[in-house]
Amino acid sequence: EKLFLLAIVNALRRKRDSAYVTFGEAEDEYIMICEKYGLRSRRSHGQLWHYLKDMENTWRIIETRPSGKGMRGRTTLISIPYESLDVLAQELTRLVEFELAVR
Repeated sequence: EKLFLLAIVNALRRKRDSAYVTFGEAEDEYIMICEKYGLRSRRSHGQLWHYLKDMENTWRIIETRPSGKGMRGRTTLISIPYESLDVLAQELTRLVEFELAVR
């Protein structure tokens, strides 16, 4: 879950002009992070969706909404309503790297 949350944060940091990223953009970022850390066993699309719903409903750290007019197809838009994504990204990166080193 931390890897996917880090992926969401990184995708949002890249899109400074928008408060939302699509689920697909977050999923692409997750794949890049897994490749960066040499992780071969990635979570499935369905498992990432489950993580997203947990982060929204249980952790309450993200907000989601369905895409609307002006977007092609249907997707879920994801936002993190906190000011400092940079600090969150640094902390998540530190936690992920620590957990991977312990393995």
